[in-house]
Amino acid sequence: MLLRSSSFLNLALHERIALALLELSSDFGIKESRGALLRTSFRHQDIADLVGASRPRVTEHLAQLEREHLVIRQGRQLIVCVDEIGNAITVAPSSTLGLQAYSLRKERHFAA
Repeated sequence: MLLRSSSFLNLALHERIALALLELSSDFGIKESRGALLRTSFRHQDIADLVGASRPRVTEHLAQLEREHLVIRQGRQLIVCVDEIGNAITVAPSSTLGLQAYSLRKERHFAA
């Protein structure tokens, strides 16, 4: 857990949110044709607390993930497109302590 958390700190907010959604989908998601349905409704503030960001910034990035077709809103629930996020994330060795850093391949229009 410590290695995952310290690696998580080297990421931009967009990537931290994407990875947090992957983690939530593996813990609370139900597999369906489009990805993993998060049956539990997570508030934007809950996700912000997980990734160490403000609620407004998380809302911006969730909207961006939706535009990138990596997340689908279904009422108050989210469908995390696990395969698409997996394809969008690359794994590269980090220069510090052999940890792994992640980055989204897609270009984004705003910085984290």
